[in-house]
Amino acid sequence: MSPRVVLAGGGEMGELARAFDWASTPLGTVAAWPQSLRTAASICLKSRFPMLLWWGPEKTQLYNDGYRVILGDKHPRSIGQAGDECWAEIWDVVGPLYEKVVETGTSTWSEDLLLHIERSGYLEETYFTFSYSPILDEAGGVGGVLVTVVETTDRVLSERRMRTLRDIAAAPSGGTDRRLACRVVAETLAAEYHDVPFSLIYLTQDGASTAMLAGASGVSRGDAGVQASVAADGAGGDASDPWGIGDALRSGESAVVPVPSGFSAPLRGGVAVEQAVVVPFATPSHDLAAGVLVAGVNPGRELDDDYHTFFRLIADQLATRVAAAEAYAAERERAEKLAALDRTKTTFFSNVSHEFRTPLTLLLGPLGELLEDHTSGLAEGDRERLTMALRNATRMLKLVNTLLDFTRLEGGRLRAVRRPVDLAQLTRSLAAVFQSAMESAGLEYRVGIDGPPDAVAVDPDLWEKIVLNLISNAFKYTPSGGVTVRQGVEEGRIVLEVEDTGVGVRAEDIPHLFERFFRARAPDARSQEGTGIGLALAKELAELHGGRISVESEPGRGTTFRVEIPREAAAGEDWEGGDAVAPSDMAAAFASEATSWLHSEADRVAGLAPGAGSALPADALGGPRGEAEPIAEGEARDPVADPPFVLVADDNADMRRYLGKLLAADYRVAFAIDGREALRLARERRPDLLLSDAMMPGLDGLELLDAVRGDDELAYMPVILLSARAGEEATIEGIEAGADDYVIKPFTARQLRARVHTTLALARARDEARRAERDARERAEEAVEARARFMANTSHELRTPLNAVMAYLELLLSETSGEVNEVQRSHLERIRAGATHLKQIIEEILTFARLEAGTENGALRELDLADPMREVADLIRPQFEAKGLQFTLEIPERREPFRTDAAKVRQILLNLLSNAHKYTEKGAVTMRMAQHRDGSVEVDVIDTGPGIPEPDRERVFEAFWRGPGSDAGGGTGLGLSVSRSLARLLGGDLTLTTSTAGSTFTLALPGP
Repeated sequence: MSPRVVLAGGGEMGELARAFDWASTPLGTVAAWPQSLRTAASICLKSRFPMLLWWGPEKTQLYNDGYRVILGDKHPRSIGQAGDECWAEIWDVVGPLYEKVVETGTSTWSEDLLLHIERSGYLEETYFTFSYSPILDEAGGVGGVLVTVVETTDRVLSERRMRTLRDIAAAPSGGTDRRLACRVVAETLAAEYHDVPFSLIYLTQDGASTAMLAGASGVSRGDAGVQASVAADGAGGDASDPWGIGDALRSGESAVVPVPSGFSAPLRGGVAVEQAVVVPFATPSHDLAAGVLVAGVNPGRELDDDYHTFFRLIADQLATRVAAAEAYAAERERAEKLAALDRTKTTFFSNVSHEFRTPLTLLLGPLGELLEDHTSGLAEGDRERLTMALRNATRMLKLVNTLLDFTRLEGGRLRAVRRPVDLAQLTRSLAAVFQSAMESAGLEYRVGIDGPPDAVAVDPDLWEKIVLNLISNAFKYTPSGGVTVRQGVEEGRIVLEVEDTGVGVRAEDIPHLFERFFRARAPDARSQEGTGIGLALAKELAELHGGRISVESEPGRGTTFRVEIPREAAAGEDWEGGDAVAPSDMAAAFASEATSWLHSEADRVAGLAPGAGSALPADALGGPRGEAEPIAEGEARDPVADPPFVLVADDNADMRRYLGKLLAADYRVAFAIDGREALRLARERRPDLLLSDAMMPGLDGLELLDAVRGDDELAYMPVILLSARAGEEATIEGIEAGADDYVIKPFTARQLRARVHTTLALARARDEARRAERDARERAEEAVEARARFMANTSHELRTPLNAVMAYLELLLSETSGEVNEVQRSHLERIRAGATHLKQIIEEILTFARLEAGTENGALRELDLADPMREVADLIRPQFEAKGLQFTLEIPERREPFRTDAAKVRQILLNLLSNAHKYTEKGAVTMRMAQHRDGSVEVDVIDTGPGIPEPDRERVFEAFWRGPGSDAGGGTGLGLSVSRSLARLLGGDLTLTTSTAGSTFTLALPGP
């Protein structure tokens, strides 16, 4: 039978086998082959699975197209060659397996077996899964051996490198020590030495001209090439810098260098390491590279793109760890400075509070004596002014005392000095202080105090502060309804409850209510005044008594504060009632402050509080009167017959009275008690000037200003803000918000009148210049539009080379994977050329943009986000193929350069793809990129896995949490947590959408 019949089919190897001179081999002519050999040869050639046939004692070879790729440059001379001659370099390993099959007639199985073969000009580290099967001849003996084989090198290497990267990510952080962070990475590489036979990690120091050795693996410290320090600004190549570390630090580019002479390079597969890669890495705190990784290259593997990417990912891990150590160290230093500053602040406030008390005493004493002296002959107007001064000086003393208590608490100097007290009587007396204010406000006020009959050991001063703060707080935040004060005994504890039907507290604010300086946003409160200390102080004082304070609240329904302290009987069992303690002067100060939040009918009649927008009567303040009619823009007015109309907005009654007296002589005046009423009156009456306090209920001053500027009818109305917030920053904030002037309290009468007069004069001048301003603005907008068209045309020109690069890339990705052929190599060359062109154009545009923005300093970097996506995809693709999963990479053709940290993006995507590989048993995984018009980017990683149950969907981002079934797949539970943290560090986020049909992780990154 002819060879054409026996060796039919088989593709290229079939043609070679039919043309081969088999008579020159121990097999002889094909016509003389036994039927068993003919059958085996036919099966081998026609199979698409890699197969090799060894026949006879000489092990003569025949193989198919699939096996031809495995042979490399051994083909075609290996056809008809003896097996032990073709595979001489590994026969010591595979020979015994062959002999066993021949002797026993049984098959063998080897999985991921390491073999060092020479098929590409060097001794290559490879891995194979194969089986040797006996082929019986006509006599019943083993005539030959059929080898079925698949090369698993790519998968083994990919898994091994991924394991190395995971181990580095899971290793201890090193805290604040940059060098320790590098040593931890080096120790991890020492355990994973296959792909990194040795490593040297150098770190630079700010302001230093040297790079210091921070970690090493696989080398001896005294060996040649292992320098403790290297000149960071020197040129490589000499004995002081044989690796070229200085060059890498200056250029920021990776390099491949030979192992220096005299270096004791480790062996791999009996071959010494001859090459190393030098990879610089950077951190946010360094303008140039922060360090360099020098890593040995396995002599048994080609330094291809995947191998380069692996080294770059190690360097990225180093950069992340070093940056984390730097940030941790900076944060700890900042915390120590803040603690020292806090101690200094506490001391300062304690001292300044004491200093305030001296001048306040000299104010309160003479004021009180003068008002009590009925023989002084004070006029009624003077007495009113002095009463206002006394009331506000007393309020200031209350604030100073509160601040002093707070600083004493912070310094640990406030102690509860307990004594026997009739606590029921004390609480009743304190509650009664607010009776008048509650009635004036129209609130239902209920006080129910029960026992105990015996004395209770408390500090009466501290208990007074607790009660006053809670009742004052309830009054402030209850515009209608009622307030209830209850006190009793429950299970051996004194329980005080203050309940109101006020505005309530939002659920998200409740955990912060007792934090120092926290003030919940409540537009409907009676006042926005306050320090944010009262509730925090009440909590601390309750705890000084061994008790606690709690709160229950619902927005719109009210709030209940509950104080519980132990019922400790006073010293001496013969006490029945305890001392009767009267409220201190500070109780009157609390009540006086509460009263100042009310707006009486007398005020409304006198025009000192708003009432349908009434103007200030002449007989009340000695100024002009009459309705304030709106004046159309540009309409002339008679300043004598028709003086300007000023709207005053302030929630403090005393301040409204004072401002009214100052302005009434020259202007018509109306009043508003909060921002909402001020806005309503401004829209109804069109005042010439709005004079507003910055802190008010309803709408505060800045919100009122924003509403005015957003109203077409009021946008050009001049606004002056009054504020107790002193300092340049507060003034700038007010002016930038749109205020015409910003007056700091306290101010003099002369100063305020001058500021109002000047603001009104400027407003009139502004009206005349507004048309010219509009014309100038229109011309400027035309210039901006022309410039925008220019930039649009430039952007179009930039897309041309970008489209070329992407088109060739898609062509490459669509071709069959495997060994790179000449066509693919040509495509790669085209891509390289297009990328070079693109880089040049982008650099030019970047330089132009930086120069125009004044930010050209060499620190900004942009990239095509597709590059790190492809690098990570190429690294992990073999794992998906080995698992039988379809992997798709979707990148849009039209993309704009994107500014981000490529290292962190690579790490995030690597973690997401590893997670998808781990939890997807069948189906497909897709990585898809989308870029929006605003420049923001979303990268989706989509799998067809089992999805994540509802209770676990947020837990997947918790550190160390591992979902059900994760033990089998390994992992540390850090990948998704680290990925979300990195995403947020970049200004974006990482989110999850999942169902039983699979999961989608979305990396969102902001645009420019």
